[in-house]
Amino acid sequence: MNTHVINGLAELWKDSKGSPDIRIAVLDGVPDLSHPSLRSADIKSITTGAAGAVGGATTNHATHIFSKIFGEGDGDGGIQGWAPGCKGISIPIFSAGPSNRVSQRDLVNALRIAIDHEVQVINISGGQLVAANNEADTSLRDIVQECHDKNILVVAAAGNNGCECRHIPASLPHVLAVGAMDSDGQPMDFSNWGNEYLTQGILAPGQEILGAQANGASARLTGTSFATPLVSAVAALLLSIQRKRGMPASPNQVREALLASASPCDPRWGSDCRRFLAGRLNIQQAYVHLFNGGSAMTHQQTDADTSVPSMVSLTPSGLEPQGSLDTVAAMPAEAPADSAGAVSVAAGATGIVPSGACGCKPSSSSLVYALGKIGYDFGTEARRDGFTQLMPAGQSPYNPEQLLAYLENREFESSMLIWTLNIDLTPIYAIEPSEPFARDTYGLLVGALEGQVAKPDSDGYVERVSIPGYLTGKTVRLYSGQVVPVISVVPRGLYYWNVNKLIDTAMKAANLTDKDDKLKTGLREFLNRIYYDFRNLGTASSERAMNFAATNAFQAITVFAENLTPDDHGHSRQLAKIAVEKSPFCRLDSDCWDVKLAFFDPENDQRAWRIVRYTIDVSDVMPVTIGDPKAWAATSF
Repeated sequence: MNTHVINGLAELWKDSKGSPDIRIAVLDGVPDLSHPSLRSADIKSITTGAAGAVGGATTNHATHIFSKIFGEGDGDGGIQGWAPGCKGISIPIFSAGPSNRVSQRDLVNALRIAIDHEVQVINISGGQLVAANNEADTSLRDIVQECHDKNILVVAAAGNNGCECRHIPASLPHVLAVGAMDSDGQPMDFSNWGNEYLTQGILAPGQEILGAQANGASARLTGTSFATPLVSAVAALLLSIQRKRGMPASPNQVREALLASASPCDPRWGSDCRRFLAGRLNIQQAYVHLFNGGSAMTHQQTDADTSVPSMVSLTPSGLEPQGSLDTVAAMPAEAPADSAGAVSVAAGATGIVPSGACGCKPSSSSLVYALGKIGYDFGTEARRDGFTQLMPAGQSPYNPEQLLAYLENREFESSMLIWTLNIDLTPIYAIEPSEPFARDTYGLLVGALEGQVAKPDSDGYVERVSIPGYLTGKTVRLYSGQVVPVISVVPRGLYYWNVNKLIDTAMKAANLTDKDDKLKTGLREFLNRIYYDFRNLGTASSERAMNFAATNAFQAITVFAENLTPDDHGHSRQLAKIAVEKSPFCRLDSDCWDVKLAFFDPENDQRAWRIVRYTIDVSDVMPVTIGDPKAWAATSF
């Protein structure tokens, strides 16, 4: 059966196709181990919190990756893996479903399981795209360092965002990052690059890689997800040969050999050499570097050879050129099947997920900007009883004031609750704070809950909360049995307020404190109409624009001041209609919507309506207004 190889793999196989003493942990979805390629593979499945039924995009993603490492090519539908003789450890982090995202803490737990199973290599075909100043959670950094200290090699996808950007865990120290190259040995457009990858990343074949899918199928997929297991397999083969020769198997030595032997970019190719990372995977020279030329390998390519290596497929009859094939669309942002095909390990956009399509921001279809109130849930009787037993005698975790008093000196316990966003006492989302600012987010959630139980006439009273974030693709079952989607929340834009204080603050900022109560009443009615008449889930672009309009009272106050203030004849207008329309004009790569307000004179129906429009860009997790409000007279709306 055909499999992508580059010069050197066939010769490496003459020495070893992998030792069962070398264990490779794959942190991914739940693979279909009944596939013909994997039936005889030595793979141990670990049950984790993310483990679910076989099926969906995550299973296809995982099955493909397992087949590229452990697949046995014999038989109908067989896919030849690169290290079929090694032992596999399946540690699911992505559950079955069309998309997925897990937190950095979930990844830490999976890495701990891998360490406990004494693996030598850990494959992570996924990651989390982070900003330049956004670091990994300390616990994730620590456990990656622990892997290095214990001589365990972590191999992770560089990501499919097509930018000079960082993916976690690929960009962490001691990880071997893997980018994708095409059949000509050139970096693929979607493959990420960056300073960290220049010293700890290599390119491997990532175009139209043939691999197994669920239910006995196969597919050719493209992305850094599918380049990563090839590097993991080569590392495992080199470790197997070390063991075979009576040497200690040293993953850290193998990592150093793979990086030192990588074929560097030649500036004469006219390419941006940063996109080559430290170079292209060079199996032959890695072998030579590791074993000092121990046994000669044929067709060796030296660093002085600046030609681009050709890609070939290994068939029973020998080597033949690899033809072009259809590319499968990308997996969800680090849900296991995107145009780039890498799985991002999510702490929310935060989180680890199968890598998303090219582009350095989340898809607008996954964004959420919702309004409601904060709630909490326990999920299970055991979790509820745990709080009951730890709280002072006679107190109940269902009493928010008593629970808040308990949490006051136990901030870490906040993460043991399922925090929810509610509309009219009905939970609509479970809230997952995003790393690395989860602690700050938990603090804001606790603060909002404290405000909600405060007296309505107090300064700290909270009526409403805004929650910005993105859908993770996961769901959570609450104690009542209700299943709600999980949103990963970022602290920027997580606000809470009460309407009266919001209006007072807005009027003070606009120097309108001398206005009469009509202005306050009009603005309060506007906000309440959005809260109650237009209540929504905050997922559609128009909904996010509407919800942000209710949050940004500082802009609305000037609009209402101009229309609700009585004129020289003592006449004032009132708000009649609210609408949201797609804006015909917008910035490049943005998503702009016009919020339109119509005001009329209830005492004079012959007087022209006053139309006010302001434009909101909802392409990012935190919406922004564009320009100043525009107003005009009209005879209708």
